[in-house]
Amino acid sequence: MRISPTIDLAGAARECWDAIVIGAGPAGSLTACLLARARLKVLLVERKPFPRRKVCGGCLNAQAMASLARAGLDQDVLAIGATRVHTLRLHQRARVASISLTPGLAVSRLALDAALASAALDAGCAFLPETAALVVPEGDQPWREGWRRVSLQHRHEHTTFAAARTVLVADGLAHSSLRECASFRSRVSAAARIGVGGEGDPDAIELRTGSITMAVSRHGYVGAVAVEDGRVNIAAAVDPGFLKACDTTSLAIEAILAEAGVKTGPRVDAIEWMGTIPLTRRLPHPASRGIFVLGDAAGYVEPFTGEGMAWAFAGAEAVVPFVRRAVESHDPRIEHAWVRAYANGIGREQRWCRVVARLLRVTAIVTPLVLLLRRHPGLAGPILAHLAPRTPSADGRIA
Repeated sequence: MRISPTIDLAGAARECWDAIVIGAGPAGSLTACLLARARLKVLLVERKPFPRRKVCGGCLNAQAMASLARAGLDQDVLAIGATRVHTLRLHQRARVASISLTPGLAVSRLALDAALASAALDAGCAFLPETAALVVPEGDQPWREGWRRVSLQHRHEHTTFAAARTVLVADGLAHSSLRECASFRSRVSAAARIGVGGEGDPDAIELRTGSITMAVSRHGYVGAVAVEDGRVNIAAAVDPGFLKACDTTSLAIEAILAEAGVKTGPRVDAIEWMGTIPLTRRLPHPASRGIFVLGDAAGYVEPFTGEGMAWAFAGAEAVVPFVRRAVESHDPRIEHAWVRAYANGIGREQRWCRVVARLLRVTAIVTPLVLLLRRHPGLAGPILAHLAPRTPSADGRIA
């Protein structure tokens, strides 16, 4: 489902926006939707043609579904054919531990992002796809106190500028829209893996109905789940050195699956793979002077059962009252309060997830863990509970 622009560059430049949201992924589109429902004037900007495929596990866990339900969007996701997921099958060295999950859904980002962007448009948000956005550094915009400028370029057209009281950056790991703003530099983990993803035929990888297949090896892990239309969504986190040593991405993925004992179909090597920059990173200060950073752009850790999208939705929900306050008053305490709230909520759960990710790289720990979970799968409950995002305080207080 292609989503057309609702405004052009000239129209975007004429308006004075309450919020410009950069990036139409889960964090950006849900934020834009909720802000528009709060009667703010919102412009949603997406760099690529929309919708588009993304490297993503495709899982909406119970926390993500709860966020969508609070926004009244859970039925929209079901309507696009999302499949139900209730089990994680953890494979390592041909051993399998079957772990029960609180029921969630699996859906491709192509379908999910289109549904969320459509909801934002229905709420009254203006939309500019295929448009590169760049936040203008504050020192270059002394013309209007309390406003931020964003340069916009649609395809190869001339660059124009739009003004907003707040800018919300949700444009992914690289947060390229902030490349001119020196205070927004991510700290990338030296051990960060590369993300790889693709979509295959129903028999591409060994799957069971309602289950996520998770294959863990020395060089990374591969997750697979059935999504709408019977396709299989595949996402992996792979050591950069191993990926480089393999002749093709398919060979790297197949090697990880083989080491874990997961069977593959004959057409895995025909999958069109996409990659990411290094995954694990954090942004020390995800807000400053009218800018709020959300989703993967604010920090990322290798996820396991849908934590990534749950973090995106939790941030989208929580940031709304802070933005509303920032629109009313240019007070730096608002951004400081958001930084604290984010660190104590999503940031705290990402730190725990980072610990689990490190442990899963140690074969001497993973092997007995899988054996233990095969016999006592209920022991996984407390671990998964710690991975669930804690929504930042959503009252917008600055005290």
